[in-house]
Amino acid sequence: MKGLKASLALFTAASAFISSASLVQGEERELTVDREDDALQIKKIASYDSGSGEGGTEILAYDIHTKKAFVTNSTKKSIDIVDFSTLNKNEVLSLKPSASISLKQLGIENADGITSVATHPKANFIAAAVPSSPKQENGYIVLLDKEGNFLTKIEVGALPDNIVFTPDGETLLTANEGEPSSDYKQNPKGSVSIINIKEISNLKKEEIRKANIKAINISFQDVPIRGDVRKNSKGTLMEQLEPEYIAVDAKSEYAYVSLQENNAIAKLNLKTQKFDEIVGLGVKDHSLKENALDGMNNGKINIEPLPVLGMYQPDALDYFQKGNKGYIVTPNEGDARDYEAYGEEKTIKELLNSGEKIELNAKHYKGFTQKEINQMVQNGLFNEKELGDLKVSIEEGKNKDGVYESLYSFGGRSFSIWDAETLEKVYDSGSQFEDITAKVYPETFNSSNDKVKLDNRSDDKGPEPEAAEVGKIGGQTYAFIGLERMGGVMVYNISNPAEAHYTTYFSSRDMSEDVKEDSAPEGITFIDQKDSPTKTPLLIVSNEVSGTVALYDIEGKAKEFKDVPKTHWAYTYIQELVEKGIVDGKDDGTFSPQEEVTRAQFAKIVKRALNIPSVSHTAPFKDVPEWVSDDVNALYEAGIIQGKTKEIFAPEQSITRQQMALMIMRAYEWKKGKLSHIKQAPFKDRGMISAEAQEKVDALYTLGVMSGKNSGNFSPYESSSRAQAAKVLSKLLSSLE
Repeated sequence: MKGLKASLALFTAASAFISSASLVQGEERELTVDREDDALQIKKIASYDSGSGEGGTEILAYDIHTKKAFVTNSTKKSIDIVDFSTLNKNEVLSLKPSASISLKQLGIENADGITSVATHPKANFIAAAVPSSPKQENGYIVLLDKEGNFLTKIEVGALPDNIVFTPDGETLLTANEGEPSSDYKQNPKGSVSIINIKEISNLKKEEIRKANIKAINISFQDVPIRGDVRKNSKGTLMEQLEPEYIAVDAKSEYAYVSLQENNAIAKLNLKTQKFDEIVGLGVKDHSLKENALDGMNNGKINIEPLPVLGMYQPDALDYFQKGNKGYIVTPNEGDARDYEAYGEEKTIKELLNSGEKIELNAKHYKGFTQKEINQMVQNGLFNEKELGDLKVSIEEGKNKDGVYESLYSFGGRSFSIWDAETLEKVYDSGSQFEDITAKVYPETFNSSNDKVKLDNRSDDKGPEPEAAEVGKIGGQTYAFIGLERMGGVMVYNISNPAEAHYTTYFSSRDMSEDVKEDSAPEGITFIDQKDSPTKTPLLIVSNEVSGTVALYDIEGKAKEFKDVPKTHWAYTYIQELVEKGIVDGKDDGTFSPQEEVTRAQFAKIVKRALNIPSVSHTAPFKDVPEWVSDDVNALYEAGIIQGKTKEIFAPEQSITRQQMALMIMRAYEWKKGKLSHIKQAPFKDRGMISAEAQEKVDALYTLGVMSGKNSGNFSPYESSSRAQAAKVLSKLLSSLE
């Protein structure tokens, strides 16, 4: 990375500061930004202060229909509702809650708080996860309407820590962590609850209140285990497996569940309602140069290869697709079991002082020879001011003689991308998080979220990546990773998952005090341009320690094509769709505007343009290739496409203007319903338009979406070009606004 080659003396100067005025007090707010390139422009446009301090804002869910945000407040045991509809990218707003709904108001007693919240993608309700007090008892999912009125509660497993609706809106999932009590006398089994909400999505409020909704708790009993899943702790295996977070694939077929303490991900088949497998994520070899870390709390920046193995241990995770292939993004936070009756975390110095033997074996480390390791130890590697204060696990690294041959630290200090099918690692950011934050903050590097002090977290988990979210901007796919301890958000372009690259780091934390402005990102929410109240992409970051929510406007440069100059008649239409991530060019940098569009290609971009949800049902066509099957299935289920016959879709045939009109108008009606008034289009060749298509063509003419050819004809059987398709889709989107 060219931005990281500068010396430490140049680091501060390399960072940019962007100021925006507060609408309330007129004060200047500085946003610290480090850029590898100028692909993204970022500015803070609003903030919400819960007034509760630490715990006042943890998890946020945004509703695209009402433009409301629902924010968990663990201090008040409430959900605060904040209206985002007034957001303006050209002003900085200080937002206030329109309502605050406490568990006490809802009549829910013996509750430990609210750990998670999610909004239904279609129906008028939200879900909140409510652990019981004590947390070892079964918890509840509480359903509220989007005004905050109680609908019902559903019993789930112990300590529901994360909830998510599947993209098709038919299922609600909860990760029930099942943590032990401090004395380990109670240690419930971890599980995932599946709640079928398809039948209640269209019910009225009173009907939902009367409905007898039950959850199915899915355990890990007899689930196949692949790889090195951590299971050497106190309690049975079923008690040790603790689900933390859930991500669901686009088709609502599989859920991916992080088991943080176990350094694993479990794959849940939503059709069979059984776990397919639990997969260990392996370790990160910090002896390699690309995986260097600062493991020493000595008041200096020392990012270097060390004989340590980092357990990835992701907390959050997110799912995204590239083509028809799925991937998982993980922020590799790390977490140790730490209770009164049992704790697995000790410093290296504490291990040695307790009589344990450490004889590091080079077979575990690719970056050092045995001679080099022995010399490092002889030179004082385990001293207090060296690696002695690094926290490691007592459960890992021992050989059969009880001697530690390797040292396992918590977390990877990075983010990773995993193949969703195999759960093999595709990419890891290595040492870049510490490299970048050392560059930006040479005097406060590795501070904690409640204490500004150089090197404070180096012997623990470093910057501690906590939250992850994936979003598309300007036709590119980005991963946003929140750093819980250091603060701020790392942004990587992951359009090519195997070659992901750093783009930007930004933070609105004020390092002049221990806790000022925005500290400790706990949750990140990306709002797509088409769903945004500002009509631009937004990133919402809830900060746990400061009790604040920061709202950032993030705009990207749209890709431009060498064969579509600004003078091209379709330039504005093509650029609009590229910016929205609906269409893309070819690998050679061209768009090929005159090339004909196939039926399969048009189906794919219509699904993207209208955000039509994926489905688990399969269309009856036998000739649809895998790369477009998800799109065809979704459009068929929505009634937008038909085949040439019952079993033939003809995906590679060029789409005609008449076929395009049918598909586009059905899509409009799926979104907004039929037009109440339709004008007859004055096309000279009207008689050539099929009877089925005439009404659709007239409707599109009324909307101004399709106006015909310069000759006055509609030309129903003429194939459409990529440029023409872009124009029609652009006008369709305008008609839907």
